[in-house]
Amino acid sequence: MRMCFAFAAAVSAAVLLTAATAASGAVAYVNGSTRAQSQANATLGGVPDDPPAAIDPESSATLPVGPIHSNTLEIAFPGTPPAGVVASNAETAVETFASAASGTIVFTGASSITIGPAAPAPSSGEAFGYDSSTYSFTVDANENFVLGYNVLATGDGAGGTYYAALVGPSGNVFADILNNVSGTQSELLTPGAYELDLNSLGEPTHPHHSVDYLSLSGPGSLSETANGDFTFDISAVPEPGAWAMMLLGAFAAGGALRLARRHRTGAPAAAR
Repeated sequence: MRMCFAFAAAVSAAVLLTAATAASGAVAYVNGSTRAQSQANATLGGVPDDPPAAIDPESSATLPVGPIHSNTLEIAFPGTPPAGVVASNAETAVETFASAASGTIVFTGASSITIGPAAPAPSSGEAFGYDSSTYSFTVDANENFVLGYNVLATGDGAGGTYYAALVGPSGNVFADILNNVSGTQSELLTPGAYELDLNSLGEPTHPHHSVDYLSLSGPGSLSETANGDFTFDISAVPEPGAWAMMLLGAFAAGGALRLARRHRTGAPAAAR
């Protein structure tokens, strides 16, 4: 009886292992890129100071493991407030991939402008930043794709908005504009090539889609922070044959338990 129980347990374990193997597909990294950009412009008494943008792009044909892109750009006219203008922006983009099927992308942005009360007219300041990430991958079986997001902005600006899209063999699987919101997006993927696109989308009329856009044209101060935290996870979907094998494994396991129960209840009677 013990041999029967052991055999049944071994069969059920083998069936469940086979089902799990049959259900698993492969996710392969193709390429990816990230970008963090800071820009600040200012005018003091009609005299502009327009430095070039600080840009830190990265592109990789191998799976990245935690690259950090960080930019800070600040301009300050002589005679800073109360007599002048200070405009600044700082952006970071951090990626961490546990595997080709799981990772996180975190963006942060902060902008500020101060125009002193004694600044000569016309004086103005502008500060904004841009973050983006693309992640290309392929799947060779049906897969579950889940994107988690937490987008939050605080302060005086109109930023804190991100665009998230998953593009597949037939076009957009989903495309959403996320503004001060958290949640998840789940999709079933069929075999093929895909690209996850994440980027900041702030002031719609501004030529630079920016996550933390600020503009000031007279004395005062503005500041804003904007963060976008994203996670993705890709997991296998069992095929119909795998479901059948898992059900068979469950029946085998149940049979093994029944045999064991009968053995335990029958043993005392046999002893008498």
